[in-house]
Amino acid sequence: DVCSSDLQLLAVSPHALIVARDSPLARKEQIAAEDLRGLPLVLLRNTTKTYSVIRSGCQMRGFEPIVDTFVDNILTVYDLAQTKRNAVGVSTMALASRLNRPRLKAVPLADPVFHWCLHFIRRKDRELSAPARLFEQAVLDRREAQGVLRLPAPGASV
Repeated sequence: DVCSSDLQLLAVSPHALIVARDSPLARKEQIAAEDLRGLPLVLLRNTTKTYSVIRSGCQMRGFEPIVDTFVDNILTVYDLAQTKRNAVGVSTMALASRLNRPRLKAVPLADPVFHWCLHFIRRKDRELSAPARLFEQAVLDRREAQGVLRLPAPGASV
C-alpha cells in the first residue's frame, strides 16, 4: 500500500538482452519493445522482479513474452546465452557490465517500461531501530548528494 509506505527511488538500470556476439541482435545499439515480440527468452523464474518487469512491459506494448527457459540462477542465463544456439537471455545492464563474458553482448532494452528500479521502502506505521535509522539516513544522504544512481555507469561495457 503506497499510502502506508514512504518510497524513495535509489537506482535505475535498463534490462538487456544477453546474446552471443555473432547474433544479429548483437549488432543493435538498443532493443525496441517490438523486437521482443515472438522472441524466445531465457529468464529467471516467474516469481522474480526481472520476469514481472519484462512481462508487464510486453503486456503494456500489446503482447505476451515467450519464455523458452526459466532458470533459478542469473548466471545460468549467461551460460545458456553462451552455449545454447540462438539463446537470448535477459539480465540488467548493471550486472552485465560487471561480468566478464567476452563471447556475449548485453544490448539494452530502450523502452523505460523495461527498467529495473531499486527503491528504499519504509513503512510509515513502524518505528525503525537505531541501526536501521542510521542506514536509512546514510542511503538517503548519498542519494541526495549524488542523485538517483543510473546503472551501469556511463561508458561501462560487457
